[in-house]
Amino acid sequence: MSALAGQIRKLHKRGIEVVLVSSGAIALGMGELKESKRPTELADLQARAAIGQAALMRLYSELFRKVSLKCAQVLLTWDDFDNRIRFQMRVIRLRLF
Repeated sequence: MSALAGQIRKLHKRGIEVVLVSSGAIALGMGELKESKRPTELADLQARAAIGQAALMRLYSELFRKVSLKCAQVLLTWDDFDNRIRFQMRVIRLRLF
């Protein structure tokens, strides 16, 4: 992941805008809780995802700070994908920072 942050930094220096989409929050949450078996109940999956998402953002923040970049999280719903204008407005607002 360090190499990925470095590659994104190089692209950023060239003026290329990058949006990184990642997954794995449930697996990371399971790792934080030292679990090997994936839960099946929705509430349990959501809890692992919440724990994992915090850990993932902490990791991204640390890696991007090392290459002098800021990162942010945009939470999307299925409605954001269905409504292209709404999706674009969320991305534009993020760029303002």
